Amino acid sequence: MAPSELQQRIAARYDRLSPKQRQVARFIADNEAFTAFASAAELGKAVDVDAATVVRLAQSLGFSGYAELQEVIRGQIPERLTFVERVEQQRQQPRDRQQLPVRVFTNDIDNLNQTLSQTQPEVVHAAVEAICRADHVVAIGMGFSAAVAVFLGHGLNSLGVRTTVCTEGGSGLTIMLANLRPTDLVIGVSVWRYLRETVDALKLAAERGVPTLALTDSSVSPPARIADHVLVAATRGVGHSLSPVGLMAIVNLLLAEIVARDPERTLPTLREIDRLYRERGMVDGAEQSE
Repeated sequence: MAPSELQQRIAARYDRLSPKQRQVARFIADNEAFTAFASAAELGKAVDVDAATVVRLAQSLGFSGYAELQEVIRGQIPERLTFVERVEQQRQQPRDRQQLPVRVFTNDIDNLNQTLSQTQPEVVHAAVEAICRADHVVAIGMGFSAAVAVFLGHGLNSLGVRTTVCTEGGSGLTIMLANLRPTDLVIGVSVWRYLRETVDALKLAAERGVPTLALTDSSVSPPARIADHVLVAATRGVGHSLSPVGLMAIVNLLLAEIVARDPERTLPTLREIDRLYRERGMVDGAEQSE
C-alpha cells in the first residue's frame, strides 16, 4: 500500500516538529484508523501526551485543527477498510489475564496483517535487487533489533550472500563502517526507540554513497528517512516490549524472494551446507539415516 497523503505530509515536515509532536506523528502515521475516530484526548492518552499537543501537531502539519486532520483520513477510509476492521477487533479483545494467550496471538496476527497491508511488492523487489547486487552486506541491529539482524544474516549467508552482522556498537562497528565500499549494502534494523548508532551508521553509509536498506516500524522513523529502501513492519506488543513477528516475516519474505529470483545462485550453497552438516555429524542421527 502506498503512503497516504497524511503520511507523506508528516514525512515532509517531520524534521520541523518538536520531540513530543514527532511522537504523536509517528503514532498517527501508523494508526490512521484509530486517529480517524479517536478524540484528541484519546489519541493523546495513547501516546502519553496532552490533547493540546495533538492539536498543535495538526496545525504544524498545515491543518486548521485536529478535526480537519481526521477529515482527511476519513476521506480515505473506503480504500483502507482493513484498518477500520483492525481497530474494531482491537476494541473487542479480551482483557483479563486468563485470556492473555488469546491477546498475544491475536495481536501478532494483527501485526502480520498490518505488515502485509503496507508491504509494496515493488519495494520488496528493489530491496532484493540491492541485496543481490551487493558484494558484501552489513546487517546492523542492536538491542531489541539484534535478533532480527542475526536471523537476517544467517539467512543471507545460507543463500550465498556474504553478510556480516553487527549487534553491538563501539569500535567493532566503527571499523566495519570504515571498510565500507560503494558496492556494499548496509541494512539497518531499527525500531522505536531508534538506537543512535544504528541510525548514524545508515547516515554515514548514505553519505559515502553506499546503498542502504531500513527495516523499521514507521514510514516516518529516522531510519526510514535516511535509507534508499524501506520496509515497514508493525511491532505493537501486548506486554512490556514490542513484537518482532512482523519484522521476522519481512526477513522471511526477503529470503524467499532471493531464492525465487536466483535459484542457480542459492541452491548450490544450500546443498553444500546440507552436505557439510551431515558429513561433520552436526545433525541428529535419525535425520542422517533418512
